[in-house]
Amino acid sequence: MYDSKGEKMNKKIIAALLAVVMLFSFTACGEKGQDAAEAAKQFKTAAEHINHAYFEGIDLKSGIGMQIELGVKGGIKEYLEKQMTSEDQKKYIPFIDAFLKETQLSYLVAYKMADEDKVPVFNVNYGLKNNGKNLVDLELKTDSDSMAFSFPALSDKGFFLTYAKLAENVGEEDMKKIGSIFNLDFNKYLDILKGDKTALEFYSTELAKYKEISDKYINENATKTETTSIERDGKNISVTEYKIPMDFDMNVTIAKELLNTAKEDEALLDLIIAKSTAMLDEFISSKDYEMFDMTEEEIMDYKARFDKYIGEDKANLVEAWKDAIDKILATYESEEFKESQKQLKDVTIESLVRIDAENKFDSVSVNFSYKPEGVSEAVQIYTDAIYNHNPEFGKVDKEKFFSLDGMVSTDEQKVREYVQENPEFAEYVKSFLKDVATYVSEGENVKHINELMKANGLEQEEAMFNMMTQQVKSMLDNMTVDQIMGMFAQ
Repeated sequence: MYDSKGEKMNKKIIAALLAVVMLFSFTACGEKGQDAAEAAKQFKTAAEHINHAYFEGIDLKSGIGMQIELGVKGGIKEYLEKQMTSEDQKKYIPFIDAFLKETQLSYLVAYKMADEDKVPVFNVNYGLKNNGKNLVDLELKTDSDSMAFSFPALSDKGFFLTYAKLAENVGEEDMKKIGSIFNLDFNKYLDILKGDKTALEFYSTELAKYKEISDKYINENATKTETTSIERDGKNISVTEYKIPMDFDMNVTIAKELLNTAKEDEALLDLIIAKSTAMLDEFISSKDYEMFDMTEEEIMDYKARFDKYIGEDKANLVEAWKDAIDKILATYESEEFKESQKQLKDVTIESLVRIDAENKFDSVSVNFSYKPEGVSEAVQIYTDAIYNHNPEFGKVDKEKFFSLDGMVSTDEQKVREYVQENPEFAEYVKSFLKDVATYVSEGENVKHINELMKANGLEQEEAMFNMMTQQVKSMLDNMTVDQIMGMFAQ
């Protein structure tokens, strides 16, 4: 369906899309206001308002959440007709076009920093949404003593595992290594970075040159809309929107300006050295290095080499700093990069930043539009990132889910023995598979896809798909407890 150049193009598109999303990947909180328009009046420029929302109030201890949806706007029928030229392929175009119009990839993640020695809390849900509902999904959840996984679209059943049982089998030390990066107190190091300033004050003073370049881009290109009412969690909220075009050539120009400024900015290098030194000293004095299985001897050896690099070898460091920036700048002049620029000349990326009445980020929508040669209607891919600064974190439902603690062992024989001695495990799996079978054969989403196939000229394929789902249901329904136990006991 795609040639090699098309695949390269798609990779560049996705990379550009993700970069834009990551640019606005933090929530913030500020002063309350009657509505978004009223709240926005205290800020003189778009950049001032966006910077406030971006930098103020990030708190990993309270928890942050983000929900992302990625999909196609409008149709891509004309584009598909250019790509799928054989008669066998062409018959699928109406269905693919109709299916993509109403389908999105979804990803929801919420994170809360661990308290003291407890495990940090995560809620993650991956899904493929169709017709407004999850077609398939996977939910991962942790609380203070357990982790769980389930497939909510397929069944209300799930499975959980306690950390105590996991530690019993993999060892306390290994458990600490697994969770070390999440148990690290990120706020402590952020405070060292900021010093006695807020994040916005640090950006406005220590990085003023770079803020000026970025602000100039935002203020020259952002378009502020009228206050808009949007729905969040069943309620209408007021938001101020800033539409910001992401012209590829313009972004390259800005990147060059930032890099050329940094190349001659020894004060920036000194700032990086000072902050890195302070963080390393804290890493050593707090013994955080032990979380990463480093010995005192190893970390002190690293410290000695680091001190030498920023001390007597600083001239070499400055040279390496400038050389690294020169190499990055040189890539912009390479033939490969110029070819990429040509391929992206018809690509437009536009972000829509929404800030609510409390001057914190509500969401960021990014619309990517690409018009291939010979196609009158552009292909439009969008992503919508919705933020929740303080999401709810639920406990793992141990009453409802089945414990897999008995299955955790490095000894395969013990696992087989557990399965043989606990038929209730197989009964639960059978019940889960029965839910899956019912979903596959009777689920509203599956029925909808059947109807979509039939409505778009794929009657024969719809009949085959329906027959296949019935066969899957029959197979799952007829599995016995002994057969399921046998699967795990082999």
